[in-house]
Amino acid sequence: MNNTFSFSRFGRFFLYDFKRWAVSYGPSFLMMCLMPAVLYAIVLVTGLVFSQNWSSPEIISRTTVFAIVTSLLLITYPSNVYGFLTDRKSGSAYLMIPASVGEKFASMMANVLLAVPLIFFSVYLSVDALICAIDSNCGPSLLAYAGNAIDFLLHFGDSLGDGPAAMSVNLFWLYLNFCIAILYFLLCAVLFKKHKLLYPILIIIGLNFVITLIAGFVFTTFSFDGEFIRSIAYKIINEWNVGTSVTVYNILCTLINLLATGGLAVAVYFRVKTIKH
Repeated sequence: MNNTFSFSRFGRFFLYDFKRWAVSYGPSFLMMCLMPAVLYAIVLVTGLVFSQNWSSPEIISRTTVFAIVTSLLLITYPSNVYGFLTDRKSGSAYLMIPASVGEKFASMMANVLLAVPLIFFSVYLSVDALICAIDSNCGPSLLAYAGNAIDFLLHFGDSLGDGPAAMSVNLFWLYLNFCIAILYFLLCAVLFKKHKLLYPILIIIGLNFVITLIAGFVFTTFSFDGEFIRSIAYKIINEWNVGTSVTVYNILCTLINLLATGGLAVAVYFRVKTIKH
């Protein structure tokens, strides 16, 4: 197989790859996208049956369900859609498809980092907004609620200076966190032959445990001068521009997340390139 990248061949493979996961994972994905309607129906029916009242899900419950469904998508999509690559039969058949590794990897990234979040967030937030427009008892939609939070942060940032710039970095930072999470589970899906959900979760638990032990050891072993910490905080508040400091912090976090995203993507590429059965 020619390993050069062909855009026309990539386009055909991407359509094939998209249709493949739409058939296999599509029902679960559609259920996640329509979860606002499912939640509304459950709350409504429950209220009518047990209290004979017209009940509607409020913003707190809708936000909680949105966070849970997004987490489920991040965890289950990679293993269900690309976890078969480690299987001897189906994985070998996928690798034998006449497309270069670069084209297969680009298709994988286009689905994982572009198509999935674009479709999911667009449909989910649109359904939630439609329900809130029909039933005012639901309160503000998730999109409007997020807009109010962003507006608050922008005005708060304006009072400090460089607010809009800091917020724009934060929005991109949130997307990068989504990319890091889904790429992590994608790497585990194509890396482990079994327990594609259990192992990555155990790794996260183990890393958190190790970090907690290290942090506890540092804080219990070394004494920190409270006056020194207060002097640093005083200098930041009174001598430096707080808005600029926040912006610099956000930029550093974004750069770190970019490196993490790129590193995970490179790891996935070499795993797909070197996988053998």
